[in-house]
Amino acid sequence: NESIVMLEVNTEYNWLKAMELGAKAIVFIEPESTTEGECTAKYLHYAPLYAPRVYLRRDLATDLLALLRQYDWSLNVQLETRMEWQVKEVANVIGFSPGTTLKDQWVILFAHYDAWSVVPSLAQGATSAFGIATLLELARFYSQVEHARSIMFIAFSGHEQGIAGARHFVDSFVIEHAFPEVVPSNPTRGQGVFLYIGIDITPEGNGIGVFATSYFYQTGVPGQGFLNNYVRPYYYQQGGFVDRMYEAWNKVYGRTWPIASQHILSSYWDHFSPIVFQTDSDAFLMDESKKFTYRTIFARYENRYTPLDTYSRLADINNIKSQLEFIYCNTYELTNIDVNPDSISTWRNIGSEFWSQPSFYKFTGQAVEYNEETANYTGIPNAIVQVVTASTATTGAGTGGGQGVFKGGIWFELSNEKGVFKIPALRYGYTYVFYPYLLNGTSSEIISAPDFGKFGAARFPHMINLYGAASVFYGTDEKPYMFVAFKCGTIHIYN
Repeated sequence: NESIVMLEVNTEYNWLKAMELGAKAIVFIEPESTTEGECTAKYLHYAPLYAPRVYLRRDLATDLLALLRQYDWSLNVQLETRMEWQVKEVANVIGFSPGTTLKDQWVILFAHYDAWSVVPSLAQGATSAFGIATLLELARFYSQVEHARSIMFIAFSGHEQGIAGARHFVDSFVIEHAFPEVVPSNPTRGQGVFLYIGIDITPEGNGIGVFATSYFYQTGVPGQGFLNNYVRPYYYQQGGFVDRMYEAWNKVYGRTWPIASQHILSSYWDHFSPIVFQTDSDAFLMDESKKFTYRTIFARYENRYTPLDTYSRLADINNIKSQLEFIYCNTYELTNIDVNPDSISTWRNIGSEFWSQPSFYKFTGQAVEYNEETANYTGIPNAIVQVVTASTATTGAGTGGGQGVFKGGIWFELSNEKGVFKIPALRYGYTYVFYPYLLNGTSSEIISAPDFGKFGAARFPHMINLYGAASVFYGTDEKPYMFVAFKCGTIHIYN
């Protein structure tokens, strides 16, 4: 009781037992190896328990354990830690490579450049680096090699905050019309976007696949449209790109490497990944049959989201070579191949002003509290709003074989001085849950928490199904959707 407890990281949720027995804080010891599931088990997704937790390098932990042995396993220590929630503006980095004979047709290539870790100061991101490194090398290559179509290269930020960078880009692309050079307002035939292609590969395997969806929006693979009529035959018909890639490998190396079968572009796409995952390409909902991501098949991306995601712990780097050859050959062909100009998505196909129903919404909400004396609701400045996709909140969908809740289905927004927060590109027809909190900036203890009473969720539900609004704006600055929190204390109840 009243102790600071040292534990190995690989103890699942058993740190809660120490807190139940009265521990003041937990010091986790750096493991030799670990998994995403073990690391994400070190925080709670739906209960913001006040339980200080820190991570200690193994060599320092060894020294501390030696001191404990010296003093008969009882040592007075002082632990100081501080974690602040801050709003940081982080850019999407965008580059262009003009085409030649088909310069008005665009291929958009992208990867994310951020990383996430359960230990924020140790988000080293070696696994995530392969996607952005590939994108940079493709940009170098296409700056030196002519290509018929123009290419837009995007390094996305905010991937681990609900693909925030990709959602912000799509919002600016089709609602604000921020790139008229790509999709002109008055297009001629065949003037616009051909494909949206993401990259997220790892050396944990040497096989590659073209994933048309992920678990983020859980949209499934479009059964009709461009993907069915063009993309699937292009890759998998006799003599298609996959056959040509196998032929080239056999000619050069006398062997081939794995490429996902055509089932990856069907409802069996999830059979090619042992884990749940999210892709930035999911943000392109307005043109979903033209988006896909190059991704390593049958790989666990083992150290991603852990503090051990370092270069020295990566698998055999040579496994990347076959995947890069596939990507280079494929993007070169796709930037030069002839297609029917009518298959190019123009502004009239994707611009929000032409939608018969929204593909997604720009959402505006407000964290508020109820004042019983004035019978009014007032905004809560600097509130932390937890956003949860309803399938994650109600069913634990996409738990990846017992590895815990799908992390990509949960992220956080911070409100401004009026309690208002804005979220771009929330999927039409999807249900989201919004939980407002306010923390003490010094102690991190909870000051306000979601109100489920008669003045709270009974009047302004925390769960909203994004249907019905004809406009792309779901809520406005003048009339935001309100989510109520109440001033509170905290009681810890275990078991």
